[in-house]
Amino acid sequence: MATFPFPDFGHDYTFVSLRHPDRYPITGGRIVFSQGLDITAREYDGHFTELQLPHSTALHSLLADGGTYLVGPMARYSLNSGRLSGPAADAARDAGLGLACTNPFRGIAEPADHRSRPPRLRHRPAGASA
Repeated sequence: MATFPFPDFGHDYTFVSLRHPDRYPITGGRIVFSQGLDITAREYDGHFTELQLPHSTALHSLLADGGTYLVGPMARYSLNSGRLSGPAADAARDAGLGLACTNPFRGIAEPADHRSRPPRLRHRPAGASA
């Protein structure tokens, strides 16, 4: 993937993600910002504003100062790449990703052969036949 012809596009995003003290965060941790802010979930309301727009039933969220931010895999990777497991860090390096990813085209890259082979289990689930 490191040799794919990705468009040369980057943006100075304000990333927001969870950060766990010991591992790559998926379901828990503190809320961190690319600009350095590090808060607990209880402090959320002091740093974010949620509003509902007339054309939507979804809540929209802005930073308290009205700024926008990006969440999701690209933000999580960019703020936590140093917490990847060994194999995941190797895969990111092999894909040509640096410590952060600001190019959304690179943020969705998958191995070219991911659809041609079934996923492999490292450990057989309990009760599964050989």
